[in-house]
Amino acid sequence: MDSHIYIAGMVVLLIKASIHATDGNQLMTLYIIFCFIGTWVIYTLHQIFGHYVRAQNYAWPGVKKVGILLFVAGLTSCILFIPLISTLKYNLWVPLIISGLYVLPFKYRRLRDIQYVKIFLIAFAWAWLSATNVQLLEHHHGTINYIAVLERFLFILGITIPFDIRDYQIDKKDGLKTLVSLLGIVTSKRLSVVILVITAGLSAYLFVTGWQSLIMTIAFISTYIVSSILCMYAEPYMPKLYYTALLDGMMGLPWLIMLL
Repeated sequence: MDSHIYIAGMVVLLIKASIHATDGNQLMTLYIIFCFIGTWVIYTLHQIFGHYVRAQNYAWPGVKKVGILLFVAGLTSCILFIPLISTLKYNLWVPLIISGLYVLPFKYRRLRDIQYVKIFLIAFAWAWLSATNVQLLEHHHGTINYIAVLERFLFILGITIPFDIRDYQIDKKDGLKTLVSLLGIVTSKRLSVVILVITAGLSAYLFVTGWQSLIMTIAFISTYIVSSILCMYAEPYMPKLYYTALLDGMMGLPWLIMLL
């Protein structure tokens, strides 16, 4: 479960790197806490339903402890949800519904089990949470820069394709068709790099048009360059830490660069 906390932390750093204003925003703080807890809950449920329940291994050590933590985390998320929904309205419901259906089976089937759509759902949900909602909380009006949302979508998509490379044999065994099974590993890695190059171009455009600062642009473009290198070295036999620590860690790299 430590990896889930790590991923939740990276999501928080991605959101923090996306904030333009430096003044205090209580709703933004609540939103960051909400995303941290929600990410941990979603990933934990995904592990439970994706592995232990499917394997019918209900005697998993620590399941009661995790169940209690999930209940407390879920209750806390609901409390935080109340003040947020008045500002975000349906913009908070969309990624929550997608995330829930992604991990929870509906009529014995999850959204992630639909052919080809897995990584696109992940990219859409994270782009919505870290770009669309952040803009609404920052500006408190309906104006959204969809180029910034597209940039975030492509970034997450680019670093998520290698995870289908990691899961290639598992997905093949389960009969789940993915972008990697369609294009092959080498072509998929090249596609990740192309996507990240386009993402860097969009980031430069956001700087030229005055949407984001120079330091933010440098941080994100640097992240896209590092991410491209990591994607090119992704292989099914690479250790899990390569994907969890490094590729997932790319979400937190922009904030760390900006901090330096």
